[in-house]
Amino acid sequence: MGKGQVAMWLAIIRQLILYVPLLVLMNYLFGMFGLVWAQIAGDIMTDIVSLSWFNSIIKKSEEAIKKGESL
Repeated sequence: MGKGQVAMWLAIIRQLILYVPLLVLMNYLFGMFGLVWAQIAGDIMTDIVSLSWFNSIIKKSEEAIKKGESL
């Protein structure tokens, strides 16, 4: 809980940094089918970013728990 900023940044990364450029690129390379595949490719890339971000948050949380700090 309390990770609203993380969710916001993931949404921004997904839409502006990954999806829009992928739309342009995939449309250029594959036409209309590229538009469909851009969504899938963007989601997969967002999943990778989300998992790495999640792992770093978990590691920080575990270290804080070991030190006896509050999250």
